[in-house]
Amino acid sequence: MYSRIVVAIDGSEQSYNALRKGLELASLTGAKVYGFHAASPGIYSSSFIGDDVDAADPSINRVSAMKQKEIKDILDKGAEIAKEYSCESEFSVEYGDPRDEIIDFAEKVDADLIIAGSKGKNLPKRILLGSVSSAVVTGSKISVLVVK
Repeated sequence: MYSRIVVAIDGSEQSYNALRKGLELASLTGAKVYGFHAASPGIYSSSFIGDDVDAADPSINRVSAMKQKEIKDILDKGAEIAKEYSCESEFSVEYGDPRDEIIDFAEKVDADLIIAGSKGKNLPKRILLGSVSSAVVTGSKISVLVVK
């Protein structure tokens, strides 16, 4: 059925529920789960500020200590949850827009399923902010399961 499942995790409870669903499915099918966090560089990127300002760029070596801790905490919690299940898993991070990075990572590992949590934003918030899970559903050639 499935052999490689990518689960997008962002630190929200909905994303950890998606991870649990992916781990349950993997335990039944023998699939490997890739817990994946896409760290948006946001204000940390020198591309938003300019090269003449001493600002951090989005690479792992130059991201602020606070952002590094946040990322580490997200991945560590995912790994802790995964210990409760009998399947292979690994966790990783890439930097960029989550809508693009999730799809790119899933293609890179040749995933056959992407799982993402839904925060259940109302229509005005989805229109203004966009929805990562909606963007992944519409932009991916790989099957996507959205967990509420």
